[in-house]
Amino acid sequence: MVIKVEEVFLYCAKAFMRSRLWHEDSKIERSELPTMGQMLSDQSGSNETPETQEAMVKRYQKDL
Repeated sequence: MVIKVEEVFLYCAKAFMRSRLWHEDSKIERSELPTMGQMLSDQSGSNETPETQEAMVKRYQKDL
């Protein structure tokens, strides 16, 4: 496979600054976020039970 890049758009540095992404008061506890399995399930429209974070970590550790 060959990929030819014709145009690249970089995000504006001001957008990152405005996002307050690195400010302490903007941080969200990890436990409040969906797991990767839940995000993939939601995006794919799957009806299967999403993989838990613990199961994903255990599966990935075999290949690290």
